[in-house]
Amino acid sequence: LQAEALAVLLPLLRERGMAVYLETNGTLHEAARSLSPWLDLVAMDVKLPRFVQGTELGSDHRSFLKAVRGKPVFLKMVVDADTTCAEVVRACRCLEREAADLDLVLQPAWRGGGVRLPPDRAFDLAVAAVPHFASVRVMPQAHRVWGIK
Repeated sequence: LQAEALAVLLPLLRERGMAVYLETNGTLHEAARSLSPWLDLVAMDVKLPRFVQGTELGSDHRSFLKAVRGKPVFLKMVVDADTTCAEVVRACRCLEREAADLDLVLQPAWRGGGVRLPPDRAFDLAVAAVPHFASVRVMPQAHRVWGIK
């Protein structure tokens, strides 16, 4: 959302030897393309439709990944106790062509002061995703654990 300002700031950071880490929802591919020369690492959220009012973002995510091709990228997907293996597989297949060599981090959603995703359910979701990525990990949303929105 701040690509114009970042196009000014990021080259200055690079000149000073600083690395740039972009945390993004992966929907603004034109902005990503313009900023790509200054990015060192990209973390892109894979939004399941039910977490974004039923909106399917697969096309946006694929375009974004094409825009940052050649940069180190990893993917994050928030899941919860209601997430099905079919939802995860559908999202993975949608990205497969652009993301097969990337790592995916499944992040159990933080609800009511804690994680409500049983470990065996997290394991099932991870197993469903494994065939589609270089690696799959399950890690909590650290910012939630620390009380940061």
